[in-house]
Amino acid sequence: MRRYVMVLLVALVLTGCGSAEFPELDGSLLGDGSTAVYGVFRDGTRVAEVTMSVSREAEGWSFRNVTLADGEILEEATVKADGEFRPLSGHVVIRTSAGEYDIRTQYSGRRVIIEAETPDGSQTIKRTAKEPYVDNDQLLNLIRTMPLGEGFETRIFLVSPKTATLVDARIKVEGLEEVRVPYGEFTAYRVALIFEIVEQTAWYSTEGHILLKYYNGATTLELERLE
Repeated sequence: MRRYVMVLLVALVLTGCGSAEFPELDGSLLGDGSTAVYGVFRDGTRVAEVTMSVSREAEGWSFRNVTLADGEILEEATVKADGEFRPLSGHVVIRTSAGEYDIRTQYSGRRVIIEAETPDGSQTIKRTAKEPYVDNDQLLNLIRTMPLGEGFETRIFLVSPKTATLVDARIKVEGLEEVRVPYGEFTAYRVALIFEIVEQTAWYSTEGHILLKYYNGATTLELERLE
């Protein structure tokens, strides 16, 4: 099996203090849901594929990310959220050469309970999150619902069950750029994702706020198709 490719957000232990306020979110930008497929590139070579899906459910939303390499599923992540996008539960399965990691998360108010089955045994970790918070695996799609535009900036907190850490996250529109990806060429908002001393970048189309491209400092996701 190919070495596991960490695709999504880098998590850092939350050390900052203070509060944040959830920005106004527009769920209509997601419609009833969508599925997007991205190539994952490292040094110009396609090394994996990520499928990101979001769907509307009876009482909220479901976010799902699947990472494949060499025809094998390396990671499956699902987050269930309420109608206001606040996470209710999460489930991640990671397959590595060392074995399988099965991580389940329950959210209740500020309480976060993470239960993991790992090659080294079972673990239960409890955390107290700052509000407003979201699950790491819903963030990139959730940004689509934000009022992106010139001067937009917000701050939220991020729970990363894979590392059992809490992250202070700033989201800032830096301007407009023309972006070319396998799916086509678009005018896009360049969005900085700032986690303590780490900064990553995502590009969202001005029409529909589709995630076109994402760079985490090591690998790049580029949109290949919508389903």
